[in-house]
Amino acid sequence: MDIPSYFDSMRDYRVKGRCLHRLGDMLGLVLCGSLADCDDFSQIEDYGKDNIDFLRTELGFSFVNGIPSEDTLNRLVRRLKAEELASCLKDCLQEFSLSGKHISIDGKELRGTIPTGKKHALVQMVNLWVDELRLSFGQLQVDKKSNEITVIPQLLDLVDCTGSVISIDAIACQKAIVEKIREKQADYVIALKTNQGVLYQQVTDFMEKRKQLLPGYTWLDKGHNRGEERKMYVATQIALVDQASQWQDLKKPSAGGKKADHGSENRNEYPILHQPFKSPRAASL
Repeated sequence: MDIPSYFDSMRDYRVKGRCLHRLGDMLGLVLCGSLADCDDFSQIEDYGKDNIDFLRTELGFSFVNGIPSEDTLNRLVRRLKAEELASCLKDCLQEFSLSGKHISIDGKELRGTIPTGKKHALVQMVNLWVDELRLSFGQLQVDKKSNEITVIPQLLDLVDCTGSVISIDAIACQKAIVEKIREKQADYVIALKTNQGVLYQQVTDFMEKRKQLLPGYTWLDKGHNRGEERKMYVATQIALVDQASQWQDLKKPSAGGKKADHGSENRNEYPILHQPFKSPRAASL
């Protein structure tokens, strides 16, 4: 792998003949340091010094004059064009296959951009998270006059997700997004809520009458300073759900419930699935 080559298309603003370090080496070091959980340029410099032999032999770095200092990295990054850097990182992503991985797509508001007296933030992002790798492989900002629905297909085009399982919350429960996921040859698990009125009503009626007769899986989930008990049931026969035929390759409805450890919350959820899961545990992804 040659990490520095991903940045060959970046314009180098520096004065020729007065540079000690290759542009690709510096930007590649920042990328690798960020992936290695470095928080600032000082830590990235230390990371480079500690791993210089590995970076040279395995990842294509040269570092003819050693590792650049934190001040040098800082001056470089401050003058980069965000659009050029984003284009290079997209090319880098094309080298990675996420086939067979669990991909979560979720929207987030940057809380620091919420105006005084307003409910929603000015900056809203949609993030593509790969669960097995614990890394984000894509992020796009939602246009002020749009919403997450228009951004999700663009985000899917950034990665190879053939054979992956893509889970999204209820805002993405749209036929166009389901079709896009199947076009990418991926499977889906999408939360179903009242934004899909008829399908939601048919699935809830269908599952509530039958879930006690279905195989189920129960597990404990801890996070955000609380614990939850979760249950999942998956049906294999959906002939009575008339609306299912209008959703591309919808194989199974499911029912899930969660209860907080203090007993004050008990909420049912009804994801729709394409992947022909063999067990309720697999569907709980």
